[in-house]
Amino acid sequence: MPEIEETAKATQEVAKTTGKAIDAGRELGGFFARIFGGPLDQLAGIVEDQLTAYRRTRQLRLAKRYDEIRKELELKGEPKIIDLKFGLPLIAAASIEQDDDFQDLYARLLVNATNPDSKVSARRAFVSILQELGPLEVQLLDRIYFAPKDPDAGGVRTGKLPAEYSSEPGVPSSEVELALWNLVRVGCIEPAGTWGGGSTVSVVTLNALGTAFVEAAIRR
Repeated sequence: MPEIEETAKATQEVAKTTGKAIDAGRELGGFFARIFGGPLDQLAGIVEDQLTAYRRTRQLRLAKRYDEIRKELELKGEPKIIDLKFGLPLIAAASIEQDDDFQDLYARLLVNATNPDSKVSARRAFVSILQELGPLEVQLLDRIYFAPKDPDAGGVRTGKLPAEYSSEPGVPSSEVELALWNLVRVGCIEPAGTWGGGSTVSVVTLNALGTAFVEAAIRR
């Protein structure tokens, strides 16, 4: 009968689609197994569920740290409503942040953004900046923010950062130099000029964007 034939064809198409989905899931599981590590049978077919569960776990930690920081700051009253354009990217980024200390920066940024009495301006750009930084960049920003004034240098000498401040000229290690140039790239610091018309991160200054970012996300 035509109805039976149509049902049979539909069933076959569903089976084909399901089979393709299963194959795709296995292929995706293999991909994640290679880049994240772990047995294939733990990842194949349940990648999306595991990532969803992971994000939920990180979101719960974010919520907990948000409340704890508010309590530490003795903030009273209801939080200020924030724009979704700011809040959603922040929560999405914080949900996949594996480092607890680094996720705390997102929590602190969210606290400042929702504090109606805060003098700190929490901007959407700060979320993007956080995503571009690593622990070393954050440490360097914090050190530069609190660096003693050195009028002779015209900025902060970075030769011995982040371990200590120095009033003597010096070149930072290659790792620190790369981190400093990354901070230049995201617009948080300015490199010093050279006699040849180039620039160097041996001496840097924290600009207005960098200062606002530190006060919104890093400074305790």
